[in-house]
Amino acid sequence: MSELIIFTLSEEFYGIEVTKVREIKTYETPTPLPNTQPFVQGVINIRGEIVPVIDLHRRFDSSITPLYTDTTLIITTKTSDGRMVAIIVDAIDALANFNPHTLIDLSNDALFINRKFLQGVADIDHRHVLVIDIDTLFSFEEINSY
Repeated sequence: MSELIIFTLSEEFYGIEVTKVREIKTYETPTPLPNTQPFVQGVINIRGEIVPVIDLHRRFDSSITPLYTDTTLIITTKTSDGRMVAIIVDAIDALANFNPHTLIDLSNDALFINRKFLQGVADIDHRHVLVIDIDTLFSFEEINSY
């Protein structure tokens, strides 16, 4: 069994394995950086480390313009190669147990747009939670191909 932090993004449920999460904090406006991808909102200082901040609305090509409110949070994640990346989410929903071996594979679903960023779908408390693959989402190849 593993644990997921479940969060919302445009009224959809997403999850990140707890082992990839380093910190959750209230939203603070990042310091903008020139000449970056449109989904890079800037950088913030997390315990002395400068960390890029990614808006998942923009990263997933959502047509919704994000509104940052008092429920907006920043989840700091750590990739397998040790890089810290912060993501902006609408709100945290829950912490839940799940079995990674029971994830529904999306590789054969031709209609699903961003499946390459997902490990699969978890059925948790009668909800479908899209489990994000942080390492693929923030790989150098993926970021540079945007």
